Amino acid sequence: MALENVDAGLWADWVWKAGTVLVALIYVPIKSRLDELDKGIRKVDSDQDDIRRRLISLETKMEGALVHRDLDDIEKRLATVETRMEGAPNHDDLGKIHDKINQVAKELAELCGSYSQTSQSQSGMMKLILQAVREKA
Repeated sequence: MALENVDAGLWADWVWKAGTVLVALIYVPIKSRLDELDKGIRKVDSDQDDIRRRLISLETKMEGALVHRDLDDIEKRLATVETRMEGAPNHDDLGKIHDKINQVAKELAELCGSYSQTSQSQSGMMKLILQAVREKA
């Protein structure tokens, strides 16, 4: 059988069939591999979404725990301050202390004034006594 005697339609038919077989031999494994890759990618995406949800859940729980712990710390500190402040003077007590200090300051000023007058009068008496002693001597 010589190539010249073969009908062009037969050649086209053989080329078509050979091309189909080649495409099938190449396409089917590639398509199968692409499908596996697609499934793997979808699984990774699904796993990432699951991990993301878990992280958000943990972060929410941690934030709640931190807020709760912070509130507990603040409550303890406030209780400590309130306990310490129970014996501390209040505004009225400080007003009374201020009034008492003013009263003591007035009395001290009067005492200093009377001492000054007493000192002057004692000084005057001493002068008179010394003068009398000089006159007798």
